[in-house]
Amino acid sequence: MSRRGMLIVVAVALVVLGVSLFLNAQKERDRPSIDEPAEGVVDSQGKLVRKKLQPAGAKVRDFFGPNLTNGSKLGPGKLVEVYDIQTGRIKVTLNAGDGPDFDVDILRSEPGLTGVGNSRTLSIYLGNGGNGSKQTNEAQGQVIMALASELGTRETAGFKLDGLSTLSERRSKQNGSEIRDGGTSTTSNSDGGR
Repeated sequence: MSRRGMLIVVAVALVVLGVSLFLNAQKERDRPSIDEPAEGVVDSQGKLVRKKLQPAGAKVRDFFGPNLTNGSKLGPGKLVEVYDIQTGRIKVTLNAGDGPDFDVDILRSEPGLTGVGNSRTLSIYLGNGGNGSKQTNEAQGQVIMALASELGTRETAGFKLDGLSTLSERRSKQNGSEIRDGGTSTTSNSDGGR
């Protein structure tokens, strides 16, 4: 092979690699959670068809109140976006200020399965692939606990939110195939995951 031919082969390989990396980055960016596949339904060929997360509706916005809107400061980070209740949870995107955005699930509390952040009736779980055994990034934990504190203030003021499942209920529904969103793979404090 000539030198020119070799350069063409290398150039084509680099373009293919670049496009592949770009597409994988887009796919990861578009995922609704770090550990979960995109929410959706399975089509006739067995492929997951993405279902967009809906922005927070009036009920969720009322519960979060005026201090918890997109862009609100939370500890060292901020609240990026709040989504509506879907499959028994509220998905929230946060940023700790020193890295990429990350997602948490807000669920109804249950004894023995506390989240990284907790209020009187709610637990906030971080999907980091550790299933309760992986240590939470400190800055992310501070942002999550600040969110829990703000939500606790809303609860103390008399605001409540219906329609949330517990972690056990979500896992039960996932195992029974009632929900098809990858479930909640989380860090909880029940076994030292903080």
